[in-house]
Amino acid sequence: MTRRRAFSLVEIVVVVMILGILAAIAMPKVRKLTVRADENSVEYSANVVRNAIEMYSTMHQGELPGDAGTAEDFLADLRPFLRTFPTNTVMKSSAVRVLTSGRPLKESLGGSEGWLYDNHTGEFIPNTPGAPAVAPIETGTPTGP
Repeated sequence: MTRRRAFSLVEIVVVVMILGILAAIAMPKVRKLTVRADENSVEYSANVVRNAIEMYSTMHQGELPGDAGTAEDFLADLRPFLRTFPTNTVMKSSAVRVLTSGRPLKESLGGSEGWLYDNHTGEFIPNTPGAPAVAPIETGTPTGP
């Protein structure tokens, strides 16, 4: 009997086909995990900023940051509470659009900014479709005895 020293072409083709089928099954699941990881990152970042807004409000007797209605003012007010302002990983942007209408931010989704903030209600959401609904921050001034 002669001794085989290599794989036949048929064996190589079968192995490649099996690997292709496994990859076709696994890729959609990997993509879903990547999308979910981005969504979790955005949700966490939004919560970090919301906490900073609450700390600012607490330290300033119920006033909300960004009272001038500009993104620069908003970011300057939060600078003591955040090392760096987070990036919206879905939109790939850390820019903030400050709205002063008091209307729900869901109505203003769109544009290239990563975040939306309303300086009248304290609502802060990611500028992405399906952004989680969050109750505005309580902004009442403390009452004394």
